[in-house]
Amino acid sequence: MKTNKVIFDGFDALEIITPLAKMVLVYGCGPRIAYFGTEEANFFYWDKDAVKNKDWRLRGGHRVWLTRP
Repeated sequence: MKTNKVIFDGFDALEIITPLAKMVLVYGCGPRIAYFGTEEANFFYWDKDAVKNKDWRLRGGHRVWLTRP
């Protein structure tokens, strides 16, 4: 397993790479799993430009929480 601090679509993030999968954990707007999949394909929806509705933004990925806030 290899980990790197990276910038992912303009957000601070941690990239975790294994022989089978890649995961990017964004903490610049989250925490949120922004990318999970192979090097070629992300299994999560991610849109860096975000769908906006007033103050709410849908970027995609998966929010990291154990219970609802």
